Amino acid sequence: NEASTDTYWSDLEQSDASLTGVYGGMLDTFITNTWSEAIRSDLGIVSALRTNNPNARVVPFYTHTYNSGSFNFHRQWNALYQVIFRANQLITGLENMDETLKSNARWTEQMGQARLLRGMCHFYLHALYNNGEIIIRDKVPATTEEISKPTSTSADVIAFFRDDLLYAYDNLPHAFDEKSRVDKGVAATILGTSHLYEEEYDQAIVYFNDIINNGAYGYALLTIIK
Repeated sequence: NEASTDTYWSDLEQSDASLTGVYGGMLDTFITNTWSEAIRSDLGIVSALRTNNPNARVVPFYTHTYNSGSFNFHRQWNALYQVIFRANQLITGLENMDETLKSNARWTEQMGQARLLRGMCHFYLHALYNNGEIIIRDKVPATTEEISKPTSTSADVIAFFRDDLLYAYDNLPHAFDEKSRVDKGVAATILGTSHLYEEEYDQAIVYFNDIINNGAYGYALLTIIK
């Protein structure tokens, strides 16, 4: 008595509602895990250390005594793969639409956003876990074998998420009127950063120059008015 994939994604209004669900996954604070990531870098300090009353969950990140069983790492892994799962559901629904809908600009924009979010989450996972050797989730798993996929090489993961990001870069507008939607500028930023992480500076600067110098994005340097 529930809606099936054969009937649910029958128009672009339904798929747009599903896309909103993908964005909903991005609201999880563990997507970026900001507080523990800042503490384990040189960007933050545990203020409680000054009061001699440190939080036992916080201090290991500052002192680098965490391990693979630390709660935050599991929570971030789950949060990122949840967004990927939702994106794959939408991508499958869009791919199964008829050719008339596929020729609509909204279809391309929705597919671009779904693939950007899927690629971005794989990029985050690649940067954070197992020296980049993570599980590539390119579709919703339907069998035990697909659920229990092995990890892929770092090079294969990079190729996968860059393919998603390039699709978004080539097909999304420079900016949406709805500012909460990811766009070409987001794709360019992540692509450039992915090349920067691999010390591929010539490739990185292509995307960063585009962001800085292309007025179509509407970006500007922050200025302080005194």
